[in-house]
Amino acid sequence: ALATELGAEDAAKLTDAFAALLASFAEETRRAYAGDWAQFCLFLAASGKEPMRARTTDVVAWCESRKALNVATRVRGLAAVRSIYQAIVQAGVRDDNPAREVKLRSIAGAKDSTTPFLAIEEAARLLAGYDRSTWLGWRDGLMADVGLLTGLRRESIAGLRAKDLTDGDPPKLFVQKAKRGKEGQVGIPKALFARLHAWVVDQHLTGNQPIFPARELRPNVAVKPGTVWAAIKRGAEAAGIDPARCTPHALRRTFATELDARHVDLRVIQGAMLHSDQKTTENYIKSARTARSAPGETFAADVLPKEEES
Repeated sequence: ALATELGAEDAAKLTDAFAALLASFAEETRRAYAGDWAQFCLFLAASGKEPMRARTTDVVAWCESRKALNVATRVRGLAAVRSIYQAIVQAGVRDDNPAREVKLRSIAGAKDSTTPFLAIEEAARLLAGYDRSTWLGWRDGLMADVGLLTGLRRESIAGLRAKDLTDGDPPKLFVQKAKRGKEGQVGIPKALFARLHAWVVDQHLTGNQPIFPARELRPNVAVKPGTVWAAIKRGAEAAGIDPARCTPHALRRTFATELDARHVDLRVIQGAMLHSDQKTTENYIKSARTARSAPGETFAADVLPKEEES
């Protein structure tokens, strides 16, 4: 859409800027942003406008046209448009970013731009709702356990390998597929380690084999991030929780919110969530608390079924 409006020199600058922008995102984010940008361009085209000549009012109008979508989708769409216009500005082919000052919550009908989170009672119901007597229910339940009790993104959960699980005080998970290619270790509750270890041993998983295989008889093929999303949705339906409120990111925010409620230091939460910027963590919990040791243990005790903790 933009290449047709630019000369050869500006188009080359823009290509380089886009390449740098896309390289900073995970594959799923790249696909999502591309789809959001395409929708925005189609919206402009419907009224005879072009992306390089779009104004802030056009971005606001596009956001208002998407009121029927859930808040998370609308927030992501605005972030996509803002990021792409920022790349255009950095390439020197436009002086301003028309999406920079647009705030979704200021648009009529946008009540909240934050991801929902679960109450403790809902979180406990979610984890108890899986039929863990079946292979699928056991695997899906464990993915929900990890999402809720570590705050890992669905891409990270899908990428976990058997060798990433290590015992210790506390036990740890090595996270290879974190956002923007980052790696790191996170401490996990002992009760969660016991669950994961029992699964790995029962399934005879070792080394680089995924902790969460896509199929029972295909231990070398990992689940896709979308499978993690679907598993949590199924668990929500079984537990009688609105599936729209139950996503991997909702579990991530629940994790951060609960640690904050237990007065865990903000820096500890930041490390647990693998955030490089403390401001990102603050956006999840909106406040900082005083330090507290073993942050995940009391949360795990509150949500894991008691008979399974021994």
